[in-house]
Amino acid sequence: MNIKKLFIPLFVSLVIGCYHNPFLADTYEEKTPPFIIQEKKASYKIAYYQQTKDLKGYELKDKETSENFVGTTINATVKAFTGFTFDQTNSENITSGIVTEDGTLVLKLYYNRNKYTITFDKNSETATGEMTAQTFYYDISGNLTANSFTNDGHVFTGWAKTPDTTQNDFEDSQSISNLSSENNGNVTLYAVWGTAPAAKITSLNCKITGNEEHLENKSTISTSRSITVSFSAENAAKTSYSLGNETKEAENTNEESLDFPDLTDGNYTFKVWAENIDGVKSEEKTFSWTMACSPKLKIKGIPDSIIKIDTEVNINVSGDNLESCSYSLNDGDSKEITLTDNAGKFTIKNNTAGDFTLTITGKNKLDETTEETFNWTVVETPVAKLSEVTDFMPIGSMQDITVSGCDYYMYKIGDEDWSDIFPVSEQISIENIANDINTYNIYVIGGNSGTYSDVDWQSKNKTTQKSWKIYPVYDGESLDTVLKDTNKVSEDGVNGKNIYANFDENFVYFGYEAQTPESFSEGEKALCIAMRSNGAGNATRNGIKPVDYIDETEDNTQPTFELSNQPLSHFLKITFDSATSGTAKFFMVNGGNWIETASEGIRFVIKEEGKCVLAIPRILLTAPDAEVKYVVYMREYDSKAIYAIYPKVENRTDNHANVYTDKMDIMDLTPSSD
Repeated sequence: MNIKKLFIPLFVSLVIGCYHNPFLADTYEEKTPPFIIQEKKASYKIAYYQQTKDLKGYELKDKETSENFVGTTINATVKAFTGFTFDQTNSENITSGIVTEDGTLVLKLYYNRNKYTITFDKNSETATGEMTAQTFYYDISGNLTANSFTNDGHVFTGWAKTPDTTQNDFEDSQSISNLSSENNGNVTLYAVWGTAPAAKITSLNCKITGNEEHLENKSTISTSRSITVSFSAENAAKTSYSLGNETKEAENTNEESLDFPDLTDGNYTFKVWAENIDGVKSEEKTFSWTMACSPKLKIKGIPDSIIKIDTEVNINVSGDNLESCSYSLNDGDSKEITLTDNAGKFTIKNNTAGDFTLTITGKNKLDETTEETFNWTVVETPVAKLSEVTDFMPIGSMQDITVSGCDYYMYKIGDEDWSDIFPVSEQISIENIANDINTYNIYVIGGNSGTYSDVDWQSKNKTTQKSWKIYPVYDGESLDTVLKDTNKVSEDGVNGKNIYANFDENFVYFGYEAQTPESFSEGEKALCIAMRSNGAGNATRNGIKPVDYIDETEDNTQPTFELSNQPLSHFLKITFDSATSGTAKFFMVNGGNWIETASEGIRFVIKEEGKCVLAIPRILLTAPDAEVKYVVYMREYDSKAIYAIYPKVENRTDNHANVYTDKMDIMDLTPSSD
């Protein structure tokens, strides 16, 4: 019967009963709640770690998982491992802990690798010499110290575990391990001695051919040459040789010839010795030399097949057996590369376009060479060229632009995205569709033939660009509203002719009222309006030519008179072809000359009642909020007479060469502060 299981529920019942018994209630001033004893188990782990072979750390060797009641204190059991001892002083040990409900308890025990010492015994009273003991660690192999004992009349044949034997357990300098598993164990090896034979080898001859000059000086031999070793011995029962770490016995005892045709680069030592029938060894004949392979080149930084002009190419060269290194570009002069620890670097900057061939040459100690050749093409960075554009264009008009200087192009307008790729055979056609006064900026980059990779394209940071302005086209209900003189700038002119002016943010308006409709008769009269605006182009010229007809054929470099020292930058001329039609020509100062520009942007109407009304886009003059000033003239072709419509001109004569301008002034069209 499980007494524990029977006792717990009985005890709980008694406690609960006492708590609720009214007869016992008066006995206690405070009532304590009942408690329940529960049993619950959880898992825990014990991990065993062993020292690694490099003696620098530990690795997990074994792990055990168990369970016990939660809250129980667990003490780890120290297990025994062959060749290892528990390290009680290790700060990483966790030898005890309390079982937790989440099962995270892990106990850890660390074991050190056992070490033992090998001592060497002469095992003969006549033997002399000293040998230092050797320390080994369990399961770590090592070579025995070479024998340094000597014993006259005897030959050392090896080591034995016991002193009274003639059989060797270990050869001289043999690799051994695990001679003891006990920590700090005293293993003793005993020298085994044999009787030395009396016979001796009379002579041993050896000759190496292949490059006798270099071998004689123990110098460097090219790996392209084979090495032949010939040797002979007298009274030899066995002849042995070694090249590197491998020892072999010659097939022919007294005379042998060996060929080594496939040696790689490196240092070599050839040894040969003989033994007579009694086992007596001759002295070793030794030859040393260096085999030099052809130099091996390792090259980094070679550019792609196509690169941009002025690209800086940084090339790193390294390799085996490099005594010197050089390079040449397009069969030009050879240039040395400075080497440090068989490595060097150099820089090439291709500042011309074309095909390039790079040859890199490496030499070894024997001046044997290895070459590697690389090719790439340098292309000029394409720069797109754009045809001339019209500086001023009305809304809705088309601007056709031709691209040259490249094979392909992409473009964008303002801050828009870049277009698709087009061949230069296709023009760019842009419709000026801005809904207000604006400036169009077009950006173009060109690309070369071939791929569309980045190396073929003009940089987007260095675009080719053109700009032009577009202006609105007047589409108001009527131009007659200009004559209402809302800005109060109209004045009576000469001979009953009046001039009116008005403006808004997009247009400057003029109204000209003749005395009779006949004033617009064909070829007789023209209306000339000179204007000045702040910040408009190259407005450095004083005066206009109100009398002579202005076109590209005459000399427009000098003014005929000055007008109150005001720089006039624009000139508008309306010629009345008939009483109902006419032509407009608009000129502006450019480089000191008057040139015609954007006349199609001006809209004018000639009324039958002798009125001429016109609208001029302000962008042709300046920005919408800038100051505009003007002066208006009437000229007659036949008499060359000048009529100053506004302001009035005193002391005027009909001779245009004697026009007095000291009383003339310029009217302002200045936006209000509102």
